[in-house]
Amino acid sequence: MPLILGGVALALMAWGIYVDWHCIGYDAGRPFWPCEAPSFILALINAPSVVVAQVISNIWTAAPRYFNYAVGFPCILFGWWFVGTRFDFGLLGVGAYKRRWTWATLIIAGAAALLGLLAWSLWQDIAFHRRFPNSAERGYLGVLGDLRSLPAYLWLIVLIVAFGVAAFRVFRGQTGQTHGRLASARTRRGAALGLIAYCVCVAGACLHVRELERRKQAEYDLRSVIIKGKVVDDRGLPVSAVEVDLVPLLEDIDAQSRQTVKEWTDKNGDYTLRSERTGRFFLAVLWNAPPSTKLPFLTRYYPDAPDQRHAETLEITAARHLSLTSIRLHRLQLVKVPVSVSWSNGKPEPAAYLFFANTLFPGHGAIGDETLHESDDGTVSLPAGFDYRATA
Repeated sequence: MPLILGGVALALMAWGIYVDWHCIGYDAGRPFWPCEAPSFILALINAPSVVVAQVISNIWTAAPRYFNYAVGFPCILFGWWFVGTRFDFGLLGVGAYKRRWTWATLIIAGAAALLGLLAWSLWQDIAFHRRFPNSAERGYLGVLGDLRSLPAYLWLIVLIVAFGVAAFRVFRGQTGQTHGRLASARTRRGAALGLIAYCVCVAGACLHVRELERRKQAEYDLRSVIIKGKVVDDRGLPVSAVEVDLVPLLEDIDAQSRQTVKEWTDKNGDYTLRSERTGRFFLAVLWNAPPSTKLPFLTRYYPDAPDQRHAETLEITAARHLSLTSIRLHRLQLVKVPVSVSWSNGKPEPAAYLFFANTLFPGHGAIGDETLHESDDGTVSLPAGFDYRATA
């Protein structure tokens, strides 16, 4: 066993030297930076549980960012319970061991490796916070101020204790109940009640945090400039993923472009613009953008003008909220244009990428940034009424 512990310590020392040689900045080390090691190794150990927890937490897309920890906790507990009771690692004292000295040595070596990883990671964090005291609390207390590493440290402590208990039981020759029930009825009821209480507490905490976030957002909105509206086509249907621009009235074209606030409509055609500047603006949909196959519309200015001269000027003041009427776009007809791409020897190339630039918009590349391919009938669909420059 001393040789095993010495080998583990030597491996950790070699790993630290390797990282010191190859790391010149944060996230520059490979295979990973030392500060990421505990989370990386624990995620690797708990990989099945972490994957299940991530799938569950992804169902609630608007959940707080730490919600995956709340879901991961019972998943990891269940995963280790399954391993300890079905694969017999001695974590719950189940099963008989024919080579208990070998098992005890291996489990102790694993606990020593995890303990070394915990101590080394804590020392790395302490050294970082002592070197950069302004990044958190000064001195050794700086580690406590960085809560991002806390879950990894807690799981390391839990695993170290579990490995120690398992090694103690195996070393004493405990065989466990190989033919009995894994848990009594009282234990199962207690576990079920504990899980229910945990879920209730997590739900209450998440709802409380969401309410706090909603209040903070409402307070922020009261001090912000918010412009809301909707974009529809000539049939009254919402137009999604179309760009809406809030453009300042400036003579400097470059400054005007830099200070333009851009947003895209959602699936319902709604948009929300937040400007950090005040002044005089106009609002446009697809501002100076050519019509494309996916969005066959011409530029439209609020409220309903084809050019900027007839656009309404919006006076934006601090904390002003505007709800604008819907902007109606006129859908252009699409026509099928025959295309044929071949090599210099006459061999056709059906997999060619095709780009079409509208000659009325020389400042833009391919219309809508679209890459087109010819269809089965040898054509591509383009908005009618324009001249195009094609590139294959």
